[in-house]
Amino acid sequence: MDQVNFRPRTIFPSETRDNDTFIDLDKLWAAAIRRLGVIVICLIATVALAGLYLFTAKPMYTAATQILIDDNLSRYAEDEQDSQTAQQIDNRMSSAVEILKSKALALRVVDEGKLDQNETLVNPPQSPVDLAKGAIKSVVTMLTPGGPPPSEELERLGRREKAAAILQQSLTVERVGRSSVIALSVRSLDPQLSASVARIYADAYLTDQLNANFDASEKASLWLQERLNDLNTRSQQAALAVEQYKVEHNLVSPRGELLSAQQLSDLNSQLIVAQADAASASARYQQYQTIIDKGPDAAVQNAVVSARDTDNTVIQDLRKRFIAINDREQGIVQQFGADHPQAVALKAEKNDVSQQIYRELQQLTGSFRNEFEVASSREKSLRESIDRVAGRNSQANVSMVQLRELEQKAAALKTLYESYLGRFEEATQRQSFPIAKARVISDAGLPTAPSSPRKTLTMALSVVLGLLIGGAAATLLEFRERFFRTG
Repeated sequence: MDQVNFRPRTIFPSETRDNDTFIDLDKLWAAAIRRLGVIVICLIATVALAGLYLFTAKPMYTAATQILIDDNLSRYAEDEQDSQTAQQIDNRMSSAVEILKSKALALRVVDEGKLDQNETLVNPPQSPVDLAKGAIKSVVTMLTPGGPPPSEELERLGRREKAAAILQQSLTVERVGRSSVIALSVRSLDPQLSASVARIYADAYLTDQLNANFDASEKASLWLQERLNDLNTRSQQAALAVEQYKVEHNLVSPRGELLSAQQLSDLNSQLIVAQADAASASARYQQYQTIIDKGPDAAVQNAVVSARDTDNTVIQDLRKRFIAINDREQGIVQQFGADHPQAVALKAEKNDVSQQIYRELQQLTGSFRNEFEVASSREKSLRESIDRVAGRNSQANVSMVQLRELEQKAAALKTLYESYLGRFEEATQRQSFPIAKARVISDAGLPTAPSSPRKTLTMALSVVLGLLIGGAAATLLEFRERFFRTG
């Protein structure tokens, strides 16, 4: 290394500004050449470490499958639902991701694939670091007093739990963008095992969804069945209480109406008829009584009323006979005079017929009086019956308040029972729907190349890291120098 003496010289401000502002590439290149050994050593060290890592690291194979969460798969089996909001869809997808990551599903996969018996998964080949840790742990276990050795059942359960934990660690589940697709990938030392576990995971998830739907429907059916039995019993008791109350208070007739109201309606109808009959009987009686009051002569003259209102043939025959005798009498009187013996005899016969007509009218008047009295008595009796039934109807109206309350309770229980019955039938039908709201859209294939470690990327990163470390070391050495160098 050559050292020289420098003579002081004047430094101009412009030169100082240029040295402070611009980077001298020549000086940088000269420094790099001087520290090339350090840089090369760092580069070789990082590449060697990367090579050692790639040599000792176990290759991991990743198998991936994709599952579509689709509600439209069950649109023909279930009632049409309202469209879901974006928040609801995000919540559903997040729930599906967490279900796939859950321990319960991992244990199901272990049981279905018998992975607790797979040594590649439970006891994979260990790296030197893992071997050293295992040796230390064995020594500590031997020196530390412990309990009795675990039984075969506990050991089996331990292997099962361990296999499930390893599966959860090797599992990656994430949603693909904003879609309804979930990507599931499994890492393992064995490519065949990765593909098999990924397929089992997808099948286990679909089966879990079916079982969850079935269990939920079954529990709902059992609860609804108990509720239906209770509602049916209560509904029958309420209906029976209504009928018993009707019988005890004599409220309802066989036609389903209020008995007192029905009786009152019937009595009013009968009263109207009775009033009409009484009025008609009274009119006939008064009319015939007026005829009778005028005497036999007037009765004979008005006997035509009887012929019009009645079918009494006796009066009709007598009136015809009276008219014939009267005509003969008038003829004889005109020919021979009123003192003629035949005229006198016909007059006497005519008076006798008149008396007979009068007596017949008296009999009819008596019968009409009887009919009038019967009709009046019947009208009076119906009025009294209506008054009594109206009083009972008022009492029945008070009882009807309680009856309506009982009927409302019975109707409400019946409606509730029918509603729960419909839900029970729906839940029973849904138990038989073998439809899951998910399907596999991309089955896991056999990986052809390891997913880790990535040799090219690792070596590239080691070169970059070596250059960075070498550059940092060279820069540090340059700044620590305390002497000058020639150009």
